[in-house]
Amino acid sequence: KSWTRKVDLPLSNEKYLQSFLSSEPEAFGSGHRLFRWNRSLESSQISERLKLAQKVSISFYPKNIKVVSRGSSGRVTSLKIIGNNGSEILLKLDDIRRVFRQLPSTLFVVKEVKEGKWMFSGGGFGHGAGMSQAGAIELAKLGWTTKQILSHYYPKTQYGFLPE
Repeated sequence: KSWTRKVDLPLSNEKYLQSFLSSEPEAFGSGHRLFRWNRSLESSQISERLKLAQKVSISFYPKNIKVVSRGSSGRVTSLKIIGNNGSEILLKLDDIRRVFRQLPSTLFVVKEVKEGKWMFSGGGFGHGAGMSQAGAIELAKLGWTTKQILSHYYPKTQYGFLPE
C-alpha cells in the first residue's frame, strides 16, 4: 500500500474534504477502526455537553451547526452552534474537542440527518501534525525500521540523535 490516489486540495474546501473522507482509503493504517468514523449526536446531547463546558445557559437547544473555518489539513478550527433562541456559540480549536469528546478528531463534516440529530463523519484520531500513528504501527509490523518510518512521514528530515 501507498498513497497513490490524487487528493484534491486544499482539504479546507468542504467538497474536497467530503470526497476525501468518503473515498476508498489507500494509506498505511487504513485498517484502523478510527481511520474513518461516524458519530451520531442528538441535540440534547450537544446541549448537555455545552452546559457542562459552561458555554450556554440551561435553556439553550441547538438548532443548527456550521463549520466556520478549517485549517489546510481540513480540520475544523471554528464551529458555530446556533440555538433555539437565536443565540450563537462559537467554538474554536481545542474547545471543539473539549465539548465534543465523542469525536476522535476535528477532521470531520457535519450534517443534520433529521430534526435534532446530527451526523459527524470524519477521519483519524490525532492532531494532524504529520505522522499517522496507525500508519506507523502498520509499517513497523511490515518490518520497516524507525528511520524508514520517520523518513516516510517526514521526507527531507535528517535522522539522528541529539548529543546528551
